[in-house]
Amino acid sequence: NYSVDEARKVQLRGGVGHFVGRIPWVMVSNSFGSSGVGRGNETLIAGIPSLSNYLTNSFDPKNPIGAVASVTVTRPDINLVRYKLNDPSVWRGNAALDVALDTIGRTFTVEAIHTRASAALFIQNLNLKPRFVGLDGRQIFSGAPSPTATTLHPEFANVYAVSNIKEGQSTYVSVGLNRPMKKSWSYNLTYTKGEAEDALPLGETTAGSQFGRNAIFNQNTVEVSRSAFEVSDRIQLSLAREFKFFRDWKTTVSLYYEGRTGNPYTFTYTNDTNADGVTGNDLVYVPTGVTDPVFSSPTMTAAYAQAYMNYVDQSELARYKGGVAPRHAFTQPWTNRLDLHVSQTIGIYKPAELEIFADFINFGAWLSKDLFGYYEILRSGSSDNELAVVKQLGAAAYDATSRQLLITPAASFATPAFPTPDNELSRWRIQFGARLRF
Repeated sequence: NYSVDEARKVQLRGGVGHFVGRIPWVMVSNSFGSSGVGRGNETLIAGIPSLSNYLTNSFDPKNPIGAVASVTVTRPDINLVRYKLNDPSVWRGNAALDVALDTIGRTFTVEAIHTRASAALFIQNLNLKPRFVGLDGRQIFSGAPSPTATTLHPEFANVYAVSNIKEGQSTYVSVGLNRPMKKSWSYNLTYTKGEAEDALPLGETTAGSQFGRNAIFNQNTVEVSRSAFEVSDRIQLSLAREFKFFRDWKTTVSLYYEGRTGNPYTFTYTNDTNADGVTGNDLVYVPTGVTDPVFSSPTMTAAYAQAYMNYVDQSELARYKGGVAPRHAFTQPWTNRLDLHVSQTIGIYKPAELEIFADFINFGAWLSKDLFGYYEILRSGSSDNELAVVKQLGAAAYDATSRQLLITPAASFATPAFPTPDNELSRWRIQFGARLRF
């Protein structure tokens, strides 16, 4: 900190540091539990197993991987970690200016925070067998690595590898006005503007599940785009009021409001367009019009192509005509949230006091679901996943001969449905607690 004047009414503060995030325990331990060797099993259809059944099995220590006798044999998935894998970490620095406005009893603050990845995680499937590259530059594979013909290493199925990359950064700037508790009331008002980008937003516990939850153009390639964690605009307002209804015991009522831009989301195809074994994660190409070659499928009707383009022209996709719509290029609607906190202190014996409190979480939704439509979880398909929120724009596939992307028409064009809030996890709730201070 640096004080510009002796009265410390104007202060500059800042700092820089290296921070390590949560350790990805399972992604690392999977390399021991899913090594592809050292395991065998016996299946008994009927009868009571004997001791010899437990002591003997088909595992051959001389050939721990086993033999692939046919394309239908079950082959193991394995998990790998790159040599000297580092835990996720970032470099982060901030600079701020605090100005005390004595005439109105407020403090004005402006602060900038910049974060850059030092060791982010990235996951690849090393057993995907390339087939060809589409005319648009998308790598097409031979299919999910289940039959041996679609793999690079036929003794295994999926081969997930976790490594470090340095891609990813964010910058946030906030402006705030703070009134400390005085004459029994206080408030804080802050506006924040920011942007963030990364290559792989982490939100899963295993490498396999994380690999399938990332929208991509070219699989196994580091592609930096807008982060699922970005909050472009945020307004925060807190109000607090103190009362003394009995003796000097304080009763405090406070409200916290947050209004922010919605989370980012992505347009993808419904099928496995690039044949990497993952469905619904391939970024969409946005046609230029009904004469675009992507509509040249033999089964394509003029009515379907026109309905498709009508939707594109009326949506945010229109600005990406002739190219691929990036991951997380689109933003969900503005979100409002209001929380209520009530606390009561009770003197016991100085200096000890008991505080009883209640937190009314998502209080605004209880008042008005139309005004405060806050939710915590979206249901995207059959799973809850905030990091892979997508709108699916039909199916598409590549012609192996021409390598041209062709939109696969259905009986009629269906407007992409948006994931719906999981009401069970997004409703209002109240929690109670107590703490003893001394």
